[in-house]
Amino acid sequence: GLSSAFAVAGCRCPFSCGRHPIALQLWSINKIMWKTMSPEEVFDKIREIGFDGVEFAGYNGKSAKEIRKLLKDAGLRGMGAHVGGNANYTGDKLKANLDFCAEAGLESLTNPWAKFETADAWKKFGEDMGKAAETAQAWNIPVSFHNHFHEFTMKYDGVCAWDLIFQNSSP
Repeated sequence: GLSSAFAVAGCRCPFSCGRHPIALQLWSINKIMWKTMSPEEVFDKIREIGFDGVEFAGYNGKSAKEIRKLLKDAGLRGMGAHVGGNANYTGDKLKANLDFCAEAGLESLTNPWAKFETADAWKKFGEDMGKAAETAQAWNIPVSFHNHFHEFTMKYDGVCAWDLIFQNSSP
C-alpha cells in the first residue's frame, strides 16, 4: 500500500517510522559525478530517488561553502567524506580536513583505504586513527576507517590486521 511506497521512496512520510537516514556513497557513481552531469542535477536525482544524504569521495575543487550550498539546495545531508591518505589523519592535515567538514556541513570523515605489510605498521595505523578520532571529538565529527577484505585475510602470528588496528586504537 501507500506506506510501503513511502518506505521504498526513502520514507519522507508523516508516519514517523523512525528509520535511519540513508546516504549514497558518491564513489559508486564516480563515472558521472562531476563529469557527465552537473552536481546540482546529480544531487537532485539522488534526493528524487529517496536518499537522505551523500558521502563524498572528493570535492572536485569545490570549496566547503560550495559543498554546503549544493547540499542545502538539494535538501541532502552531507553524511560523510572519504578522504584518502594516512597523512590526512595526523597533525595540521587532519585539522584542515575537520575544518573543511565542519564548514561544508559534513557529518563524518572516513579513511577509505590502508594496506601495510607488517604488524607494526598496522599497529601504528591503529594508533594514528585512534588519535585522529580523539582529536575530531572537538569538532564533533566522527573519524572512521572503511575496511576491505584484506584486513581480515592478512595475518601476523595468527592475528588479522583488523584486530591489530583496534587493539592499538583508542576506545
